[in-house]
Amino acid sequence: MLTLRQHYLALILLLSAAVLAAATGVARTPVVAQASRYTISLPYIVRAENPPPQPTTSNNLQVGSASFFGAAGADTAEAVDVAPDGTLVLAGSFPNYVPTAITPTDLTPDTGGSVFRISNDGTQILAQTRFGTTLTDLEIAPNGNILICGDAGIALLSADASTALWQATPGSVNRCALGNDSSAAALVGNQITVYAITGAVVGSWSLGTGTHNDVAVASAEGIIVATGFRQVSSNLQLPYLRGYSYAGELVWTSYDWDAAPNLGADTRGERVAIGRDGKLYMAGSINGGTGGSVFSRDPKDLSVRLDRERLITTDTYNNPTNVGSVKIAWFGRFDAADGTLLQSQSLLTRLSSGRGNSISILAITADEYGNVFIAGSTAASIQNRDTRQVAGITVGNYAGGEPYFLVISSNLRQRHIWSPFAAPGGSAGNSPANGVAVRRGTAAIAITLTQGGLITPAPLAPTPTELSAAYLAIWPVQ
Repeated sequence: MLTLRQHYLALILLLSAAVLAAATGVARTPVVAQASRYTISLPYIVRAENPPPQPTTSNNLQVGSASFFGAAGADTAEAVDVAPDGTLVLAGSFPNYVPTAITPTDLTPDTGGSVFRISNDGTQILAQTRFGTTLTDLEIAPNGNILICGDAGIALLSADASTALWQATPGSVNRCALGNDSSAAALVGNQITVYAITGAVVGSWSLGTGTHNDVAVASAEGIIVATGFRQVSSNLQLPYLRGYSYAGELVWTSYDWDAAPNLGADTRGERVAIGRDGKLYMAGSINGGTGGSVFSRDPKDLSVRLDRERLITTDTYNNPTNVGSVKIAWFGRFDAADGTLLQSQSLLTRLSSGRGNSISILAITADEYGNVFIAGSTAASIQNRDTRQVAGITVGNYAGGEPYFLVISSNLRQRHIWSPFAAPGGSAGNSPANGVAVRRGTAAIAITLTQGGLITPAPLAPTPTELSAAYLAIWPVQ
């Protein structure tokens, strides 16, 4: 028989054991301590990781490291991603480039297409894997596995990029995507092919007529997303956004109309991506103002004009007045389960006269909070262009088609950073930013420089060997 004091001591010891188990455990299962007649359960107590930092508003993009990659010949940077361990992965065309002290892993006889693993501070190249003559896209799964694609097909690499877990040859792959479940999708012309984690084909189908620009895998919903546009008449292009099952059954469609009475602006779907917040993001283009395009309407009902909560404007750089027929950009956040539009915004530049001017979105994603990260190329000029800084260095001169990076708050009401990269005393025209990535506080941008120069703080290589050249910039989100 236990005394009253012994009962109290037993309860205290059990409670201490349960709390200690909860504090040191990582599984989402009940924490239980048991002895004699007593059981104490602390259900579902989880030790949380430190949350990633949020971006703040600044005129200075605080790049930690930026370098050129390549050798003699035309090198390009096509895509970038951040691995779960914080390392960077860069993909593109590098026909004659092998870094010092690196022995490449070759997956095909052609070796112009390369993917590089780079240390999280940008100061060391860790590995090079070569696949075909060019790589066009990449994506990294939560387990670190790396999906790459290009003219040689598609391949899933181990997290250290040393081994191909599987590879396939559906044709020359324009774009590819990887879900959190390691399901992969390849876009070849108008054909989508979906692969299981083993590389087995799960489904393959045609998107039909039109121009097909991108694909994404929304694994939480079991949806393959595709976007592009169709020439619906001799003088009108309309976008589509579609969700398919992994086997190719059409689950939902948005926009994708055969006509748009009184909405005559050519409109295209350009890019899709699943953000770190799990939402679907689409980037589009409009030849003219948003009000004359289908992006001003509900994607499920052309008769419904978007209100101010779903088409958000804050100033003249996202309210496309006085634009004429220039090509501006638009992006939206969607529910991947059914293609419902949650929020959207236009994006344009302004001439010194105040007239609207062109900008293109070539890459889009979002961080864990839903802050939107965008990269592309732009005409004159982004807001306050000439006072922008990269790593404390004021940017150089403007030239048409210069690269830019943009972060917009999760509610789409604040631009945190909007910056070009031209080096002082020069410019960087016709040099697209093709890739952007963010994961748990690390961000990166991939640019192909074709003329001029770019700012390179703490570089591995401060200047290009030859143009065109691949450029990678890395920075902590802050």
